[in-house]
Amino acid sequence: MELSLFKNMRTNFTRRKVFFAGCVVVFLLGVTEILGYVVANYLATKGALYRAQSEEGFEEYLARRHPILGWATQKDDSEVDAVGSRLIPAYPGTENPCMSLYGDSFTWSSEVDPASAWSNQLSILLKCRVNNFGTPGYGSDQAYLKFVHNRSDTAPIVLLAHLSENLLRNVNRYAWLQYPGASFHFKPRFMADKKDSLLYIPPLLPTRDTFRKIIAHPEKFLLNDVFVPGGHAGVHRFRFPYSWAVVKSIGHISVQGKLKGEPWFMKFYDPMSPTNALKVTRNILINFVNEARRKKKTPVVAIMPTGLDLQYFQKHRVWPYRPLLDALQSAKMPFINIGEGILRTMPTKNPCDLFDNCGGHFNEIGYALVAKVVHLRLQKLVGDVSAP
Repeated sequence: MELSLFKNMRTNFTRRKVFFAGCVVVFLLGVTEILGYVVANYLATKGALYRAQSEEGFEEYLARRHPILGWATQKDDSEVDAVGSRLIPAYPGTENPCMSLYGDSFTWSSEVDPASAWSNQLSILLKCRVNNFGTPGYGSDQAYLKFVHNRSDTAPIVLLAHLSENLLRNVNRYAWLQYPGASFHFKPRFMADKKDSLLYIPPLLPTRDTFRKIIAHPEKFLLNDVFVPGGHAGVHRFRFPYSWAVVKSIGHISVQGKLKGEPWFMKFYDPMSPTNALKVTRNILINFVNEARRKKKTPVVAIMPTGLDLQYFQKHRVWPYRPLLDALQSAKMPFINIGEGILRTMPTKNPCDLFDNCGGHFNEIGYALVAKVVHLRLQKLVGDVSAP
C-alpha cells in the first residue's frame, strides 16, 4: 500500500515537472516570437522583409503615374518651373540654359531649398543657368529616359548624375520592394542585351485588382526585379514564425553590408553578380552619352557618392563603385568621380559633416561642395561653359 502510494506521488511529481517544463518552453517561445515580431517589424520598414503595402492612395497614384517614366515628380509642382526644371533662383528665366542635370534626389538636392541646391550653386559658378531635371526616387534608367523624352531641354551640355546606390534601382521594378514607403512606384528597367545595347521593360500600370495580385505575389508578376521575395537581394516575407523570418533576413544585402562593413550595394558592382547590375548600369550611361551626342549635345556622366562611399574609401582606399569607373574609362566615356573631388577639397576630415545624416542626403555645405567639384572638372572635360 505504501509502495503504491509512493509510486503515485512520484508519477504526479514527474507529471508536474513535465507540465512546468512545457509551460516554460511555451513561455520562452512566446517571448521569442514577441521579440521576433518587434525585430521583424523594424526590418520590414527597412525592406529586409517584405510586407505588402496598403491600397490607400491608389486613385491618386493613377492620376499621377507616367506610362514611360513610372512617375514624373515626387515634389510639389510649385518648385518646378515652366520647362520642368527645379527653380533656379540665380537665373529664374528659363531661356538660354548652358547646362542641364538629370538624376535622382541627390541631383534635385533634397533636404535644401532651391537656392542651396547644387544646380543653383553651379549656375552661380558658371555664370549661366543650369537646369535641374532631377527627380527624387529615380534610378539612372529613369533619368536617362527623362533625358531622351525631354523636349524642353535646349541646353548644349547635359550631365547625368548616377548615385552609387542607384545600381540597385536599375534592377528594380517596384520601388516598395527596395524602399518601403515609396507607394505605388512602379518603374521601368532595362536589361543588358548586346555589348552596349538595352532592352526596355516598361513600368507596370496596374488596375486596382491587378495591384492586389501583384502585392500578394510580387515574384510572379515582377520578373527581373531582384528585390522580390526569394530574389538575389535576399528579401524574405514578413510572416509567422517571426523569429525565423528574422533569421532569414540575415541574408539581405543591407544586413550583409553592415556585417561586412561595406555599402549595401557594393556586391552588386561585382562583374560576376548574377543580377548583371553593373553591365545594365554601364550600358545606361553609355547610351546616355551616345544619345546626347546624337542630339548634338556635349554629355558628361557624374558618379555621385553616398556618405558610406566616402567613409569606405577613407578606410580602404578603394571606391565601392570602382568597377563602374573602370568600365567607363575603358569605354572612353567623359565622367566625373565626384567622390574623389569631395575628398580632395572638403573642409573637414569627417565626410559625414557634409550630409544631413551619413546615410542620407547632402546638407547645404555638401551640395555647395558638389557644385564646386563639378565646376572644376567641367573645365577639364569640356572647357569654358557659358550661355549660348
